[in-house]
Amino acid sequence: MRSGIYKMSCKEIRRKVEVAVQNYDVNNTRSAIQSGKIIDLDFLRANGGLAEVQYCPENGRYIYGPQGEVLCSVHRSKVSVTQESESPGRETK
Repeated sequence: MRSGIYKMSCKEIRRKVEVAVQNYDVNNTRSAIQSGKIIDLDFLRANGGLAEVQYCPENGRYIYGPQGEVLCSVHRSKVSVTQESESPGRETK
């Protein structure tokens, strides 16, 4: 039963993250979506997209899917995580 509640909670958090990413993309020239990359929730919060940072209750990582959808490494088992994580507003040299 707890697993089902965690799954529903994770789904709701993913929905909020998707809205935050869409809002970021509307207001910026560079997209936040990087397929296969871990989503930087702190970056989305700092840019006003999220009111608070919430994590998967079963410690999953949120990742951008192939079509830009938000996936969870626990509740969407077909996700492969790329170790490298970049924030869309920060460039690496």
